[in-house]
Amino acid sequence: MGFSNIYFHKALQRINGHREQVQLQAQQEKLAVYTAHPELARLEHAIADRAVQATRAMLSGGDQVRQTIDQLSAESQQLQDQRNTYLLQNQIDQQKLRPAYWCDKCADTGYDQGKLCSCVKKMATDFAIEQLNAATPLEHSRFDNFSLDRYPKQSEQPGVSPREIMGKIYQYCKEYAEHFTEHAESMLFFGDTGLGKTHLSLAIARVVLQKGYGVIYGSVNHLLGQIENEHFSKEKTAVSLQSMLDCDLLILDDLGAEFTTPFTVSALYDLINSRILNNKPTIINTNLTVQELEKQYAQRIVSRICGCYKCFKFLGMDLRLQK
Repeated sequence: MGFSNIYFHKALQRINGHREQVQLQAQQEKLAVYTAHPELARLEHAIADRAVQATRAMLSGGDQVRQTIDQLSAESQQLQDQRNTYLLQNQIDQQKLRPAYWCDKCADTGYDQGKLCSCVKKMATDFAIEQLNAATPLEHSRFDNFSLDRYPKQSEQPGVSPREIMGKIYQYCKEYAEHFTEHAESMLFFGDTGLGKTHLSLAIARVVLQKGYGVIYGSVNHLLGQIENEHFSKEKTAVSLQSMLDCDLLILDDLGAEFTTPFTVSALYDLINSRILNNKPTIINTNLTVQELEKQYAQRIVSRICGCYKCFKFLGMDLRLQK
């Protein structure tokens, strides 16, 4: 799962913090109940004492260990029956004496049988969606609100229907998201501005994130700036180069709008090429044609994209102007 460790660390901190809080609350509740019901406190203490004695008997060994453990188990069961009867007679809710953990599997430790618990992964997913939603119109970029009606049925070019073509692209993207894997194919979305490239790529990101995969989305200008800052200043950045290389899906928006330098062009090639070699999917959005990309970038970048990505040309009129 290609999530940034930041999300997992944040999830573990929150879950562990909740564990400490509910344990303290349960301890305070138990103290109040025991103060009001000393007989219950005596029974609980006696049950715990039998457990300690049984452990000591097992560790000490000897011929009588089995007999001793059986006797202690019988006494413990009798005490538990007395406690349960006392709780019932005095209408004491036993659940209030136990910590109200969020997760029953890991008791809010974050680990289940030595592995990261599913509750941590779920919370890390929620944090990732929350952060992406804060930086982009993720909430408004869904498959169910992508309208094909805004695309004309016919274009100036005879026999070409932008609505029909965009309908096929839409369906392909929807199935891509529904059946996404860590080794899904990479895609290039190109066409004029305002034709839905960002909308569909974010709709894919939304579904993929909800499946528990790690997604990094950003403009090429911003992400290359992060790489440049990390390289020259050696400072930690919000999104590191390694996280871009490792994430399950990388979405590079607005390729061609950034200010290019020899460093950024080289970094872009290395990023794209490394993900191709590691069979990790990338989605690139650009307002430029393939010919315009060739003029702006080194031939090796465009040839890697065109040779290894599935390319989709978006047609129609600027949807934002129509709105």
